[in-house]
Amino acid sequence: MQRSRKPRPFVGSLVAGIAMLLPLAALAIHEISAPSLILPSGEVDDAGQRSAGLFFLAAPFLYVVAVLLCFAAGQLFRRSGLRRLWQYVGVAALISLLIAAPVARAASHPEKFGWSDTLIAFLAIGSVLFACSALGAACWWWFAVQPTDFRGEHYT
Repeated sequence: MQRSRKPRPFVGSLVAGIAMLLPLAALAIHEISAPSLILPSGEVDDAGQRSAGLFFLAAPFLYVVAVLLCFAAGQLFRRSGLRRLWQYVGVAALISLLIAAPVARAASHPEKFGWSDTLIAFLAIGSVLFACSALGAACWWWFAVQPTDFRGEHYT
């Protein structure tokens, strides 16, 4: 017999904020460790290292925003009747795809470069957003919903 725990939405929001930023931190660490490119003009292209530094500089502010977003979205999901992990991850996937579509369209200029670049941008942006939102949703579910429901039954 498992002992039920008390749901902890605030702790879930703190952990989910960290989990949401982990894929972005991994990308930033990869950019820092990657070698700099040398352009044909002889200049060093260090845009990746500069963007990674900017991410780490903005990380505390991004964490606060992620915690607030996780808390608000988690409470909204919970109050709307979502109780299972796959429901949380499914809604996170839907939201990430809905955000990725206009961002990819704006980032790729399909009229100028073609729709294949838009598709690549959509897949790249959607994958990163899904990784971030799915990890955040799973962590929030684990701490705030999974322990028990109102009848004392465990959800999986």
